[in-house]
Amino acid sequence: MKWSEDEDGMCKLCGDKLGTVPHILAGCPVSLSQGRYRWRHDKVLKQIADQVKFHCERRVNKRKSSCVTRKAIEFVPAGGRFKEVKRSKVSEFGILSGATDWIVLADLDKQLKFPSDIATTRLRPDLVLFSKASKRVIWWELTVPSEERIAASHELKLDRYNSLQAEIQANGWSCFSFAVEVGARGVVAASLECASRKIGLTGRALKKLVRDCGKDAAHCSRWIYLLSRKREWEMRAV
Repeated sequence: MKWSEDEDGMCKLCGDKLGTVPHILAGCPVSLSQGRYRWRHDKVLKQIADQVKFHCERRVNKRKSSCVTRKAIEFVPAGGRFKEVKRSKVSEFGILSGATDWIVLADLDKQLKFPSDIATTRLRPDLVLFSKASKRVIWWELTVPSEERIAASHELKLDRYNSLQAEIQANGWSCFSFAVEVGARGVVAASLECASRKIGLTGRALKKLVRDCGKDAAHCSRWIYLLSRKREWEMRAV
């Protein structure tokens, strides 16, 4: 975009592309190499990791039962005899149900090491949840693209871990892979809500996660935009 009539409208960092909002927020190679986008990505990832970890440690791992019971209602006609109805078990925490030893790992500052007793790999998903008791592993791969590329980013991330998923299943573990997206301008894709519901995050907890992720993405993008004319970039703490 042009800052004045005397400018040519080119990006002030790379100088190769027009300085459109999608380019500045998610498409500039200089911003990418300097870690501006990674900074925003990790801010959103930390928000997700903190809330998912709280969910696992305070709700899932400390629950007394892995399921709740829901009593069915049966109408009895006049003169009829009441029959005992079996209660149906309803999963309360989705994929996490049935285990209380869930561990959450996040790839912040590129520190995540995939558990070697599950699989040997150099791949580092953004968020890993696993339970040794149930032999289940779940990972989320986060992308913070421009809103115009949310759908394309989703498909690319899903394909990236096909080989790892096959290896884990061969080792006797159940594996669940999710690609989640939060738009650079704060629009949270439905994929984040879908993945959250799969692990039992609902109601106010889910609304808080969606709201906070969108807020953090928009806040970081605002600084990326404001500093898009400044070639120097100082990393800010996540």
